[in-house]
Amino acid sequence: MAEVDSAPVCAPNLDLFTVAECAAILKVSRKLITHWVNVGALPAVRLGPGQRLIRVPKRALEAFIEQGGTAAAQP
Repeated sequence: MAEVDSAPVCAPNLDLFTVAECAAILKVSRKLITHWVNVGALPAVRLGPGQRLIRVPKRALEAFIEQGGTAAAQP
């Protein structure tokens, strides 16, 4: 009988953060994260019915941090 691997099936480059997780990491509000996503300052993917679920790829968040965010994206 073959042994079943119980490790999660998720490639490291598919790490995704929720809006709340991004807000906690950056110490800003969820509303500001959503604004940055809506204006294109923070790349994200939309999932689910109606594309309402926002997920930010780990690499996109890292790049955003390295660039210092963008002051122009402030509401």
